Amino acid sequence: MKLLPSLSLALGVVLVLRGTAFAIDASPTTEPLPSATSPAAEDPPSWRDRSRPELRKTWDALEGRPAPALDGLSGWLQSPGESWDELRGKLVLIDYWATWCPPCVRGIGHLSNLQKKHAKDGLVVLGVHSARGFASMEAFVKQNKLAYAFAADKKQALSRSLGVRYLPSYFVVGRDGNMRIAGANRGELDAIIEALLKEPGPKSEAGAVVSASPSEPTGWPEIVEKNVYAEQDLRGKPAPALAFGTWLTKEPQREGKVVLIDFWATWCAPCKRGMPKLQTFHKTFGDDLVVVGLGNQKSETILAWLDGQGFTYPQATDPTASLMSKVGVRGIPHALVLSSDGVVRWQGLPDDAKDPLDEALLRRIIANDPGVAARRAREQEARRTER
Repeated sequence: MKLLPSLSLALGVVLVLRGTAFAIDASPTTEPLPSATSPAAEDPPSWRDRSRPELRKTWDALEGRPAPALDGLSGWLQSPGESWDELRGKLVLIDYWATWCPPCVRGIGHLSNLQKKHAKDGLVVLGVHSARGFASMEAFVKQNKLAYAFAADKKQALSRSLGVRYLPSYFVVGRDGNMRIAGANRGELDAIIEALLKEPGPKSEAGAVVSASPSEPTGWPEIVEKNVYAEQDLRGKPAPALAFGTWLTKEPQREGKVVLIDFWATWCAPCKRGMPKLQTFHKTFGDDLVVVGLGNQKSETILAWLDGQGFTYPQATDPTASLMSKVGVRGIPHALVLSSDGVVRWQGLPDDAKDPLDEALLRRIIANDPGVAARRAREQEARRTER
């Protein structure tokens, strides 16, 4: 991952602790709370940053209590939730950072790896940008193709609640929404996350443990051993450049969406039998999924057959069969499902008995796609702005 944007230091920022952290000129306004009962006594002492004794008392008092509200944050990007209720059942690692802070930037690759490794286990990494320079956050995230959640603390509400005085600062909020570790030791983040992910989640009113995904598997679909009926098994790999030839319907917007490409023909009976299911996918997941029927016959032939069939998902035709040839399709119908980053997450015959293309599989891909989450967050922020 390329993480080398030009950085400029703002006035009033002081490098301290041998260049490992930046002081910010906002002092905490919260008074230390009375101590609360928490699992802290059982944790390894090394999990907590004890290099700043003036903050440790404040941080210790936060632990075991409900984490400060997130409603003061704005500019949300790629987050599965914007409140602790929405994030219930997740383990949340808060990285309080800024684009102008070199130690913060150096740590981003590590945080990205943590999110990638443990997203399936229920981890959410949330980068909260400081009030200074927050306007550069979105461009920085896009430029460096960062795939975890971000928000800006424009009004310093969260920094005051957390007693943040140095960047980066790390906080871990448990699955129950309570502060688990305030002022976490950056050198112990891997050990902390791996250990806390093993702890049981909160109980529901019925007494059941709440998990990140109570009824469905998480992570990208497993690669099932099967015949994909193509020369190229692209599962888990970037797809070839997408060439759709001529659009027979309006070209769909694909950014931030999962794309399902169905290779078909009007003379193919199994293709036509499968089209009602594709139409159902189109209607069910329309906001997050683009279904494309891609043929290689003449436009008038396809349009004549489609007339009156009631299929409303996008259609295109490429008489050169460019994409079909790159994949090496040996038989139709043949489908590819791409996540928003262009990686093939599923491939093969839609009705394969061992590995069918169904709603559960598509729902899993959509739920795991950070690009979909980012697009949803942008749309949600746009709606808020309009209000």
